[in-house]
Amino acid sequence: MKRIIFTTLLVLLFLVKGNAQINNFDNLVEISKLNVEQMQSELENTWKLKLPIRTVTENNSETKHYIFEFNNGYKKQIIRKSGRFQYEKNKTFWLTDFQFNDEELLNTIKKNLLEKGFELVTDEKNRCVYENAKMAMAIIIRTKNSDNVEKTVEFYEIRIVN
Repeated sequence: MKRIIFTTLLVLLFLVKGNAQINNFDNLVEISKLNVEQMQSELENTWKLKLPIRTVTENNSETKHYIFEFNNGYKKQIIRKSGRFQYEKNKTFWLTDFQFNDEELLNTIKKNLLEKGFELVTDEKNRCVYENAKMAMAIIIRTKNSDNVEKTVEFYEIRIVN
């Protein structure tokens, strides 16, 4: 029931704002909790869905990547939902990767993490890790430079393991 209410509120919020970009940590967590079908339903009108990518490894696992892109000209966001199915365990493990080029959003998310009780456990030049035992979640934030030689744009990547 909570999921239905949240989904309805999320859709209304996106419609009222006129876009469906991720604006804070709570948006990101709620999106990461959705399964692929729910994400497709929620994001289909404002995000571009690429064809899923499927890989099979020699160690008896299969990975599927579902990629959603949002681009309003100057701000770009990419959500990649990856599921790794392990045949011997008959279980799928899911990761959500979120890439974006908005430093203001990065600062907002870092502030949100501390407010939610996350603890900074690793702080390196281009990588930091936040953990919260109560939420059983780890957040990894990495900074990358784009490949565009003319203009260096930093991209940030947040990985949610839940």
